[in-house]
Amino acid sequence: MKPCVWAIIATYRRPELLRRALTALHDQCSALAGVIVVDNGGTGPLESGDLELKVVTPPDNLGTAGGIAAGLKAFLAIPEATHCWIMDDDTVTESNTLNAMLEAHESSSAVVVTAVLINEHGKVAWYPGPLSQPAWNLVRGGVTPDQFVEQCGITPLKWTWATWGCMLIARDAVEAVGYPDAKLWYQGTDIEYALRLSANFSCVLAPAARCHHLMPPATHEQLSNKELWSMQNGAY
Repeated sequence: MKPCVWAIIATYRRPELLRRALTALHDQCSALAGVIVVDNGGTGPLESGDLELKVVTPPDNLGTAGGIAAGLKAFLAIPEATHCWIMDDDTVTESNTLNAMLEAHESSSAVVVTAVLINEHGKVAWYPGPLSQPAWNLVRGGVTPDQFVEQCGITPLKWTWATWGCMLIARDAVEAVGYPDAKLWYQGTDIEYALRLSANFSCVLAPAARCHHLMPPATHEQLSNKELWSMQNGAY
């Protein structure tokens, strides 16, 4: 079956970042049919070029977990959709990102595929794990994507946990494991969801797929809140 991919982005009052993310999606392969944006609050008018755009507007801020869950429900309501592509609103994809993830999906028979996430310094960050050696030691050493591929190649690598900063998931996996736990709301929600996915399906990192995660500077209050959510959800 020819892939029919829908991107899912949950956002909250970061219109500039969201528009940047949507602009980058214009260059993806023809398998990308459209984008589902879950607007948790006050983003404003959006444009997606030739891509079909579906905007879900909850009555309240659902947080990351609830927002992605709402996006997945909208995804499953599209009969022809075969894969969802979850990403953060502060990610910027490269033109070959989706194509490389689909190739890894086909070559490895994995149901879930993540891309290499690159920080503002051009280094690999927010990696999945654990990976087989020597990739596991290398990916934690602050290497560039080129250095990682040079030493590890482009063969997909299995993981147990991952973030959903750039995660492609086949429809049957979503139908099997359900939605993210909305009670977690914010920090750690992607790790919990990834653990459920990997407990039931093969999940891999595609070294040839690259996505830039360019976060804006965080305020002291935001960092404090993130630490508290991390402690609570990590304990859970």
